[in-house]
Amino acid sequence: MYRKPLFVHSDQTIYLIESLDSNREVSEKLNQFSEQVKAPEGVFTFKITPHSIWSAAARKLSSSEIISFLKEHSQNHIQPALEEMIHRHIKEFGTLKLIRSNDYLDLEAIHPSIISKIQNETELIALEPIKVDDRTLRFTSTNRSKIKETLFNLNFFVSDESNTFGEPLEIRLNPKTKSDMYFTLRPYQDDAVNSYLEYSESTGGGVIMMPPTSGKTIVGLKIIEQLKTCTLVLVENFASGSKWLRELSDKTDLSKNSIGYFQGDPSDIKPITIAEYPQFKNIDALESIQTVDWGLIIYDNAHRLPADTFSQTVDIPSYKKLGFASTLARSDQKGQLVHAWIGPKLYEILPRTLEIQGFVKSVSCMEVRIPLQGEDLDHYNYSRAREDTPSMLKIAAMNPNKITSLKPILVPNMSENILIVSYKPALAKQISNEFDYPFIHTSTLDKELQSIIDLFNLRKKTRLVTTSISEQIPITSIDVMVALSYNHGSEREEYLRVGKLMFPEKGTSKGVLVSFVSENTVEEGAYTRRRRSMIRNGYRYKITSLSDLLEGKVTIWD
Repeated sequence: MYRKPLFVHSDQTIYLIESLDSNREVSEKLNQFSEQVKAPEGVFTFKITPHSIWSAAARKLSSSEIISFLKEHSQNHIQPALEEMIHRHIKEFGTLKLIRSNDYLDLEAIHPSIISKIQNETELIALEPIKVDDRTLRFTSTNRSKIKETLFNLNFFVSDESNTFGEPLEIRLNPKTKSDMYFTLRPYQDDAVNSYLEYSESTGGGVIMMPPTSGKTIVGLKIIEQLKTCTLVLVENFASGSKWLRELSDKTDLSKNSIGYFQGDPSDIKPITIAEYPQFKNIDALESIQTVDWGLIIYDNAHRLPADTFSQTVDIPSYKKLGFASTLARSDQKGQLVHAWIGPKLYEILPRTLEIQGFVKSVSCMEVRIPLQGEDLDHYNYSRAREDTPSMLKIAAMNPNKITSLKPILVPNMSENILIVSYKPALAKQISNEFDYPFIHTSTLDKELQSIIDLFNLRKKTRLVTTSISEQIPITSIDVMVALSYNHGSEREEYLRVGKLMFPEKGTSKGVLVSFVSENTVEEGAYTRRRRSMIRNGYRYKITSLSDLLEGKVTIWD
């Protein structure tokens, strides 16, 4: 019988037995110097990496503190090689820094041996550095993000001290919202704010990791209030930007003239400016936004930064940078570049911790296998014979049996709020017409669409149909989400769908995701990869057949 919760391997992998960590104290401490990579029920998997150790060093954790914690809670002996790795990366943190030297950037090392070690690396030579002395390499200022990325890939972290101070801004959070409701930060939100303010001093910025619906925007507002500096907020789309606008207007004392939404016109730039990442594909827009001395740049949905259309924003000058993300998982495996560009992880709270604390709803997931039949099956087999994958995906997604299969979910659950989502807009429109349900198909909400959403959130309408834009619009009161089609194997889409269900409400403690998947098709194969990824992260899935659902052998609440 195990008495301690951890098994620590020399390959930097750590296994945590959940039943021996009922109060979550061990997992939350682990999260300060390692990364959770799997979280199926019972046993969680963490991994110690160079950048996870840098995050620990930024938070002033010592190597002896980390090793003592592991020894105290580990069932097995800690290997000397792992201890050496932890000591080495803690010691290396802060040994390289970027400072501004007129129109150049100087990379300074605390010891000549570090410059000797890196100056002959091919990737760094390509940036054409000038050796100033035995501790300094000089680069052109346009190469800042590339310097940091190159050294990050070589397992060196660079503290960026090249930023200039931003313009001051008087801002205060109001004790009441515009609707006269008192609001305060939750304890974990306060912890996120304090961690960023304390630990970003030595790094120039950092990343805060919080699950969907946990209040990242509120954390951002509090950090702006504390820094009291002009701030640029970069968002993925108009829906996300509108949320920031609403929260700034509702919860701060700023006037409308102090808040701008940048759409390319320099007159849009205000002390607090919200802008969408894709705007800065335009060189004129990029130059305009750099006319302000920003004290803080907030990168919302920071996992998007490695995309070509977003990455140019990392070189916009600012005193501090802050990245918000629910996950840094990307199909191209480039998510960790966010740490190179923005800074180390300075705070993270895990979904399971918030669930246990009652701040988010628990979510269970059911996969229902829907058969293809008749002509649709014939067309699918014909496309498979021709190896026409796009046609196979379309036929599986548009499976008409998905529509008839909705009734055993819709009819017995008349009082529950049910959101029906489809990656394929045509299928969503078909459902809307078939059942005469409201259809939200754009994130640009006019008064009529906003009214429909408000009625759903107030539970005065219990059915709503939408597309993948559901993640961009403020739908909150969801008991059941029925997913009908998918962006192939996108793990992030699945994570965000589950995140929508986690929104906390009084009187409700559970949400259900029901996914209709065409049986024995490429859709089933792609969805299997999504399901396995979610199971690794602690979500519970049940697989059932359509016949069992129709015959009442299972229900979505089982």
